[in-house]
Amino acid sequence: MALAILIATKRFIMNKKIIGSVVLGSMLTFAGVVYASNWADIGSDYEGKCHISEQIDTATWTRNGKVVRAWARTVYGPNHVSCSNKDYKELRDLSDYDCQARMIKTISVWFQDWSGKITSAEFDDVPIILEHVIPDTIGGDKFDYVCAALKHQDEKEVK
Repeated sequence: MALAILIATKRFIMNKKIIGSVVLGSMLTFAGVVYASNWADIGSDYEGKCHISEQIDTATWTRNGKVVRAWARTVYGPNHVSCSNKDYKELRDLSDYDCQARMIKTISVWFQDWSGKITSAEFDDVPIILEHVIPDTIGGDKFDYVCAALKHQDEKEVK
């Protein structure tokens, strides 16, 4: 890319007409699709003074048949003093929710500690096991939220 810019700059000096196409081309090269998250609350609780919030990002989820891939996060707060037994301020996971089989598969995880340090792991090269959804758990709540939205979407498309 640097070489292309250098060549374009040299051509501009020699021929000023090329600048419009170089600028437009550079803008199109760097332009991409930008997604803004939309974290929907699916539940919250308190452990002492520590507030725990469970959320699903509804803006970036994708669908393949009856399987929905979505980011979920758990946020602890308001601060580490209130949540002293929590190592992380925020946890995120990208998971596949198989609404037909009632199974969940975790694809990626992301942790942010109280100092702001982020740790993440991808499971693309690891055989991933589908897990059964356990009722009345955080995973079960996430599954119920995602699959209820999928069912609602399917019902709207049928009408």
